[in-house]
Amino acid sequence: MKLLYAEEHLSCFHYSAGEKSLMKTIHYKAGETDNVCPEHNNIVFILEGAVHFSYGEHVNVPAKKGDMLVHPARYNSKMSFDVDTTVLFFRLNMDLNFCDHFSFEMLLKEKGERKEKPFGNPYFLSANEIVKAYLESLLGYLKDGLRCSYFLEMKIKEFLYILRAYYPKEELTLFFDPMLNYDLYFSAMIFQLSSKASSVKELARLLNYSLSGFEKRFKRVFGVSACHWMQSQKARSIYHEINCTAKTFSKIGEEYGFSSPSHFNDFCKKFFGATPGNIRKKHLSYS
Repeated sequence: MKLLYAEEHLSCFHYSAGEKSLMKTIHYKAGETDNVCPEHNNIVFILEGAVHFSYGEHVNVPAKKGDMLVHPARYNSKMSFDVDTTVLFFRLNMDLNFCDHFSFEMLLKEKGERKEKPFGNPYFLSANEIVKAYLESLLGYLKDGLRCSYFLEMKIKEFLYILRAYYPKEELTLFFDPMLNYDLYFSAMIFQLSSKASSVKELARLLNYSLSGFEKRFKRVFGVSACHWMQSQKARSIYHEINCTAKTFSKIGEEYGFSSPSHFNDFCKKFFGATPGNIRKKHLSYS
């Protein structure tokens, strides 16, 4: 259908378009790749085609039409496409929940005691008939140009409520695992600012905390020390750089603050059990 009063929508301050849009649909051609590093948590929908998705420790994970996955904030990622593919991205704001009576934090009760795992497999949800009908109507709105941020926020809330109503809590716990903890606002700020800090002390300063107060809250929210977490995030980013870029190892080591190639090699052996060369060689053998 034709959108009425299109100029009023386009000229509105709340019109959501471009890189800052709450939702965006991107069409990729076979053979293309895309590198992204979102500032916010995203839900990614494979509308058509298929993709190999790499971020952090996950390398070339296949996703097909109908699959949905969570892409955590501040994770460098690479998507590669063997066929023409259409992908829809949802940006999740910090204050979103399933409903007033069921929050993201409540999924942790399904999970039990939180224990950080350095590596693991991402969990996809498959679009059921309700989600497919929802996406069909949503894509029609977007195609017509109905992109008011208020409207899109309501549609994202509607989607989360659909998940709450039609998917088991066990599956939702696995799906949202990359962003689950007991203080989503604090953790969202950590993910947004951590890339700007080279130390725990600097990260605490960016959030206007004393070092001791920051470390206590961090341990309570993430279940590990801030130093351990920052090292783990650094390791995930380096693993992605080794597997998904053509950068030299000396360049990667320099960018991540290693004083020498031997220190970089020792870091990789400690976290990945192999040298950078062996990691890349193993990845290329499966490509």
